[in-house]
Amino acid sequence: LAAVSLDLYEAGQGIAYLDRAESLVKWAGERLSDSVGGGLWDAPVYPDALGNLKVGNKDVGDNMLIADTLSRLFLLTGDEGHVQSAERLLKAFQPAVPNLGFFAAPIALAIERMANLPLVVHVVGAPAEEATQALVAAAHRAYRFERVVQPLDPADEDDAALIDQLGYATDGGPTAYGMFVSPQGESRLAPTQDPETLVETLRGAQPEIVVESDSLILLR
Repeated sequence: LAAVSLDLYEAGQGIAYLDRAESLVKWAGERLSDSVGGGLWDAPVYPDALGNLKVGNKDVGDNMLIADTLSRLFLLTGDEGHVQSAERLLKAFQPAVPNLGFFAAPIALAIERMANLPLVVHVVGAPAEEATQALVAAAHRAYRFERVVQPLDPADEDDAALIDQLGYATDGGPTAYGMFVSPQGESRLAPTQDPETLVETLRGAQPEIVVESDSLILLR
């Protein structure tokens, strides 16, 4: 549900879905966390439950999906608590990787999100405008696993503050801005108001940032 909520937010369906995703991962962290072995249970575990219901199960795929969702939330909100939670989930399952075989694929995907330089696409414009919707759709047509799309509404107080912080213009019509982000800085792509240009730009974009790190996890 949290992952789907982020999909809807990135598709331009409103900030309420971003808020919902944050609420869901907060609930999961509070109600499903294994404080001893790490990871998240598949349901709240109660000591007085019957049979195996008191034991609980920690599914690899589910845990890695929420780790990936937490990474996306970090990119969209800047809240480092999300990426720290994602790291804890990855570390909890790391010892089991050699014994998982192809069941370790979700772990590899979650690490892929954190290892790649993220490509963040901001679409600045009123959500109801067709030009804004066309740019959001174009940003999703150019498939990049490391890409996240964030619609920004100049009329929204929080979005306006981020737009101002990033130095984006708001008086020339809906515009898409892309950037690669790393701890060393950001590498911006040329802004555009044309959906087809945006698709081609994102498909061929390469970061200009050189990252030197021995760690697979580069978000922080």
